[in-house]
Amino acid sequence: MLGFLFLINISQTNSIANRWLGMFYLGLACSFSQLFIYRAELFQNFPLLIHLLELPAWATLPCFYLAVIKFTGRTVNKKRFLIHFIPFFSFLVFSILYIMPFLMGSVQTTPEIPFWLGTFIRYFFTGQLIFYWLLSYQTLSDHKKNLLRVASSIEDVNLKWLKNFLVASLVMILVKIIPIEGRLNSIIPLVYFAGMLVLAYYSIRQQSIHPIELVTSDSLSREPNEKEAWERLEADQVEELRRKVIRITMQQNLYLDPSLTLPALSRATEISVQDLSYVLNKGIKKNFYQFINELRVEEAKILLLSDKVKTLDMLGIATHAGFNSKTTFNTTFKKLTGLTPSQFQKLPSSAIANG
Repeated sequence: MLGFLFLINISQTNSIANRWLGMFYLGLACSFSQLFIYRAELFQNFPLLIHLLELPAWATLPCFYLAVIKFTGRTVNKKRFLIHFIPFFSFLVFSILYIMPFLMGSVQTTPEIPFWLGTFIRYFFTGQLIFYWLLSYQTLSDHKKNLLRVASSIEDVNLKWLKNFLVASLVMILVKIIPIEGRLNSIIPLVYFAGMLVLAYYSIRQQSIHPIELVTSDSLSREPNEKEAWERLEADQVEELRRKVIRITMQQNLYLDPSLTLPALSRATEISVQDLSYVLNKGIKKNFYQFINELRVEEAKILLLSDKVKTLDMLGIATHAGFNSKTTFNTTFKKLTGLTPSQFQKLPSSAIANG
């Protein structure tokens, strides 16, 4: 059902990513169906069906990884990514030539498989689980780091739901890998069922990918290259641009815009995106996210000590300071000041004056 819903993209968001996620769910459905037939001891009655259900398993995890790639907005080299599907196509060709004819009663000589290859195939899927889980987690971690370089608000685009998705899938992977005997073995189906409910919850409640994804280009997906930047910018140029960035950002109150991005600041300051990123990191010693949100916290401090606090609640203070949620406001404020906004507001004037 989940596979079908995501293949037709019922949510009408993130269409390409969701279709790959739908392929992942269909492959998972085949694996669970195969597991059910084995547990019901019906495998001798349906040998061909067992094998047909085995085929999608070889492509299931690459489909999930490609979904993660698409959700993060990264570009995909199609020829390079086909490498991930080599095991699936190899197994498909081998099945068409040898296994399927044999299962259908045709006289067919199956080539003898070396012991090492048989062992490799036996543990290949488990290895795939671990490999693609780590690869997907690393991709999401890199995605968040990239967002901090280009976005001032990341709550709607940090794909936290997908990380929760990975955590739930990790539990299911551990259940598969760790040998469980006795009565505990009987609860494995319940664990799988609960895991699928969690996966369904997070994938169905996903948020649409905002245009901010489009600015996480390859040129910003890594730390600024110091050698390349210094070939363009001398030390005095960096200092001059640093002052310009701070002046324009403060004078025009750009930081109060919750949707402010690095490209938007680049246009306002007339500094290229690459040079601006370098100036922030090397001249101001902060990434874009830190730079803008520290200014927002300073604005919130002023509001908390002004007469406006009489007519604004904490959400109002957060909004006026440029934050797009109360939770982010509280978290960022406490991280930078060591106090919650309410605690800061209650401080005596002498304590505030002394820093």
